[in-house]
Amino acid sequence: AQLRARLRAPHAHRAQLPLGCALWPHASKFAAMAAAATKAAWAAATAVASKSAAVDLERRRDGNMRLQQHVYAQNTNHAGLSPACAFRDASIIVQTDEQTLDMFCNWLHHYRQLKLPNPVYVVAYGSAAGKVGARNFENVSFVAPPRMDRLGGARGGDGGIGAQNFGSSAFYALNTAKIKVAAQLVRSTRRPVVFTDVDTALRRDPFALLQDLFAALPPSKVFAIAPDQNERDPLRTGVCACFFAACASHAGERVLHRWWNASGGFASTVNEQKAFNRMVDKEPELLAGPVALLPYTHFPTGHGNPPLRPSVAMVHANWVRGHDAKVKRLRAHKLWRDGACADFQ
Repeated sequence: AQLRARLRAPHAHRAQLPLGCALWPHASKFAAMAAAATKAAWAAATAVASKSAAVDLERRRDGNMRLQQHVYAQNTNHAGLSPACAFRDASIIVQTDEQTLDMFCNWLHHYRQLKLPNPVYVVAYGSAAGKVGARNFENVSFVAPPRMDRLGGARGGDGGIGAQNFGSSAFYALNTAKIKVAAQLVRSTRRPVVFTDVDTALRRDPFALLQDLFAALPPSKVFAIAPDQNERDPLRTGVCACFFAACASHAGERVLHRWWNASGGFASTVNEQKAFNRMVDKEPELLAGPVALLPYTHFPTGHGNPPLRPSVAMVHANWVRGHDAKVKRLRAHKLWRDGACADFQ
């Protein structure tokens, strides 16, 4: 800085520079070299920081989940598994409204293909409630939606809160409502609960996979949620609230209640997925304690439309906007059944 100040001074003052600065005509070259060195040092420091963050992320997932190496229990002896986490007996929840009714029928079609006995609970909003109720859905029960402020009461108005309105306050209110429904079902049925978005299709038995996972995890794990990752994007951080599972225990309920409160409860207008991520950021002990991240090899996000591997249990048509784009994604994977609702007349 002193050198720059003197170089900017009138020519007469240049003679006052110390002997070491007698080469002042080359100062600009030296300054450029110094700037380049500073830039290189900054880039190196940034690279080290990024690598450190990636290592920390990998350690967190390794330490808490043992999933970076895709360790997944294959044993069938669940004698030590808590009955509260016996996911082979779990219930599954899905939500629908007028705009996503055909997606619900498609979801149920593929669920039925797996021939699973686990009960299905449907939260139907708006006019979809009557249309769903008029069909013959065996082993399907209906749950009244929570009275979310932005959904116009228990029934949620006349629909219009589905895939076409992603990002609206009503959309986020609907997605937050699933947390309350899951907590209520855990308490009333005393069975583990699984939630999956309606724009998904199941390819494998999720309950058996979850039971194996929880059998391999420490007993402190009572809640698992899908990561926002897949094999094309393995270092994405955060979760995907499209799929989660809660054990039928007070500890499992507590995680749901904390998430519900973090999302704003009945007055929610926020993205419940971001709320979960913020909750974990503020309380990192959650990942060290009750919360587990599911393996993206089995429950991948749809970001970048990853290929279907034999391990994939669920395909999610997310990271595309709008009903038609979601249908196109599922159809491309041969997981869309046109006219699926006609199967349940």
